[in-house]
Order: sequence, then C-alpha cells, then structure tokens
Amino acid sequence: MVEGHSNWTTMFLQILFLICSVCNTYGVASAASPSCTSDEYRAGQFCCLSCPGGYRVHRDCTATANTLCSKCPDRTFKEDLSGQKQCSACTKCVTGQKVKKRCTPTSDAECEIQDGFFCSDSADKDTFSKATLSCQPHTICDSVGGVQIQPGTDSTDSTCITYVAIVFIIIGCICFIISLVLRALFYRRLKMERDLTGKFLFYMFHFVNE
Repeated sequence: MVEGHSNWTTMFLQILFLICSVCNTYGVASAASPSCTSDEYRAGQFCCLSCPGGYRVHRDCTATANTLCSKCPDRTFKEDLSGQKQCSACTKCVTGQKVKKRCTPTSDAECEIQDGFFCSDSADKDTFSKATLSCQPHTICDSVGGVQIQPGTDSTDSTCITYVAIVFIIIGCICFIISLVLRALFYRRLKMERDLTGKFLFYMFHFVNE
C-alpha cells in the first residue's frame, strides 16, 4: 500500500514538473513577444543582444546562451549595432579614382576622383562612398588635332576644337566680311548712280524750260 502511494506521488511530481516546464517555456515566449529593445534583435521567440559595429552575429542566442559575435572578415565592415549575420563588402575604387579614406571594420572606404579624370555621374564630385561609376581621363586636345577651349572638370570632359574647324571658322568670317564690304560698295555705287541720274534729269528739265 505504501509502495503504491509512493508511485502515485512520483507520477504526480513528474506531471507537475512537466506542466511547469511547459508554462515556463510559453512564459518566456510571451515575455519576449511584444518587442525588443534598441540594442536587441528578434531571433525566433527570443530577443537577442545585437553585435557592435565591426562584428557580425555568428550564432543567435538561445534560452541558455547569449548571442555569439565574430569579427568582420578582412575587406568587409559593419557600421552600427545590429543583428546582421553578414558584414558588407568594402568599396573598391575604380580606375580614375583614388582612396580618400580606407575601409575599417566599422566604416566603408571613400574614393575621390584623380586629377585629369572625370566620372560620368557625380552627385558628389569629391567623394564616392559607392564606387560604381565609370571614370575616364580628360581628352588631350593636341592628341586629336585641336586646341582646348574649355578645361575638363570632375564630371565633364575637356572641350576641344579641331584645327580643321578653326580653318573653316576663319574662312567663314573672311567671307562674311567680304560680303559686307561688297554690299557696302554696291549700295554706295547705287547711291552715286541715283545722284547722277537725278542731276541729269534736273539739268534736262531746266534746259527744256529755257
């Protein structure tokens, strides 16, 4: 009788322990479900501590272990406290750009345009945090048979005019000047002829009346 009572007591305690375990599990989930703080991130039913800048989440937290963070690999970075599992790749400066600020575990690299180059699209003409632009050297006007009329900038190429175009412009100006001179001479001659005709008619009229 005593042995049977002992078995029932053991079973009751096991059932009670199981119920408490289930309640405790749901209690943790319920407590974690509303929202996480600014220095935490959601991982399933848990609010895990975020990893600082320069570190990524290697393993999420559990009921018995905190978040495991690992340092960002070389040539990658992560700026702020977050639950990111991957670090971002550092920007690589393209041809025509030089490194203004090197990449660190907590910040991206910055690039700037080299002297003598221009980039096709430069919202910020001094600094590019994302080097996705195509940069080219300024055109050397002598190499294309011309002279420079406007120097290049960070966003535009040099403006050149060829010697052939210069010759045509000079010829055009000379022809225009000649046409003005000829036109002036024509009107002067026409005026002289009109004056002579007027004088002739005057003398003829005067002679007839006499």
